[in-house]
Amino acid sequence: MAPLELAANSDPCGRLVDAGAQLSMLERLPDFDGATYDRERDHVRLGAQAMRVWHVLLDEQWHTLSELSRRTGDPEASVSARIRDLRKAKFGGHEVERDFVSRGLWRYRLVRADVGEATTDVRTSTSSWSPGRIGNGT
Repeated sequence: MAPLELAANSDPCGRLVDAGAQLSMLERLPDFDGATYDRERDHVRLGAQAMRVWHVLLDEQWHTLSELSRRTGDPEASVSARIRDLRKAKFGGHEVERDFVSRGLWRYRLVRADVGEATTDVRTSTSSWSPGRIGNGT
């Protein structure tokens, strides 16, 4: 299976947007963490990684880091870091379960929240990003 790429014409929910709008959405994500993080250098790249990982996890099936890496085209260490980010409150506080398989191998799956929960529109707010809870702007 080929690695996922952010489509130039869709947002994380599959709605059509132009490439400029997609870049704007990535730029509005909360800042990532870490002593070496530089917003100008890293923000869009890490945001795109997070969205690729999110797209794979949306199926709510179990995935190993190796599989997520193959599906996204991102290194396993980056995939692991983006999973940790998705669990943080500022990125939506999503529940990503982990399950021990064997000999140091773990698998992960997203547990989706109820549709009725509040949403955040990243196009107009930077307070809390949640890829699965992006509002429709209405």
